[in-house]
Amino acid sequence: MEKKINISLPINRWQLFKFTYRNHLSLIIKLSLMIAIFSIPLFTFLIVKNVFANALLSQINQDNELIILQRYYYQEIILDIFYIPCFVILAIGLSGGFFVMKKYLYQEGFTFFKDFRNGMKKSKEFILSTLILSIILYLLLFLKNFFSYINFQYYIPLSIFVFIIIFLLVNVFIFTYCQIHIYSNNIFHLIKNSLCFSFNQLFKVSLINLITIFPLVLFMNFQNAVLKIIIILIYFIIGFGNCLLITMLYSCSVFDELINKDRFPSIYRKGLYNGEDE
Repeated sequence: MEKKINISLPINRWQLFKFTYRNHLSLIIKLSLMIAIFSIPLFTFLIVKNVFANALLSQINQDNELIILQRYYYQEIILDIFYIPCFVILAIGLSGGFFVMKKYLYQEGFTFFKDFRNGMKKSKEFILSTLILSIILYLLLFLKNFFSYINFQYYIPLSIFVFIIIFLLVNVFIFTYCQIHIYSNNIFHLIKNSLCFSFNQLFKVSLINLITIFPLVLFMNFQNAVLKIIIILIYFIIGFGNCLLITMLYSCSVFDELINKDRFPSIYRKGLYNGEDE
């Protein structure tokens, strides 16, 4: 029988972050391991995709360079579509993880595996928002690979453009995912709100993105197999849970100041000590 967990109230989000690592590190590890299960298709796809790319590019020489590069971009166009089902599967696990993290941070008490399953059952909005993000991602990658297929000179500027757009999209969807289990709005309203949040908090949310999710983006481009394995293990053991903790803490502070303080006072600074017990 799992024990229901409640926590004493810290006075701010930073204190709650430190409190979590001092007293509830096991929660971060359990969340990471659970989400890791749902990330296996994505990581497997990335590894297989890299193997196919290396096998093809290893055939390049001065006589066939143009033909091999065209085959490579065509191969990328075909394989990249598998990002969509991989991210959708990951979204189901993220829904469970964000649900548990929300209950933890809001001092609602939770039973880990039971509430993780409950969060998975409420994954409709996570799946829909991830499907939207995945389709946009595929279209951006298609754009990059299609025009690079036509003319290799487009590759570098298009890669930079696509990287910037994807980075900004992740900023938006950080807020979207964090809103889903807190507010009851439809997904398109949540995405609209997230666009406003991300532009209002562009520097800070970009920093959060860089320290939590960006290492995974780098992973996609690493050639060193040992380094890839190390990054995968870090995320499997603690990285995913750390991403959930940091993004939820940051997003909740933004929601408190921009929404909750005036419109939803009942959840303003929920889970934090407000001095009323003194």
